[in-house]
Amino acid sequence: MAYKDKIKWLLEQHNLSNKGFAEIAEVSPGHISNIISGNRQFSRDTEELVISKLKLPRDFFVDERLQTVTTIDESIIFHQLFPEATGTVVTLEKMRKLIQVFKS
Repeated sequence: MAYKDKIKWLLEQHNLSNKGFAEIAEVSPGHISNIISGNRQFSRDTEELVISKLKLPRDFFVDERLQTVTTIDESIIFHQLFPEATGTVVTLEKMRKLIQVFKS
């Protein structure tokens, strides 16, 4: 299930508005709207908060693609670790170059 669909499912299951869910997650209602439209994700800390407050399974936000990948798809992993990089000029290759600069 896609991340945004998990949020939609939580809204339905817990009969929450964007505002009500935003209060639980301690974010703005606009942040919830951005997630539902597929433009954002929660930080790991916020995921943990939601999991705790809604008593969800610990792996609720884990992407199924990462559970079933047999050949490592670096792009998927990169964007899972850094969802804020989606749609920006930050790429995995640029991150590699930056790491090389720090190593030398």
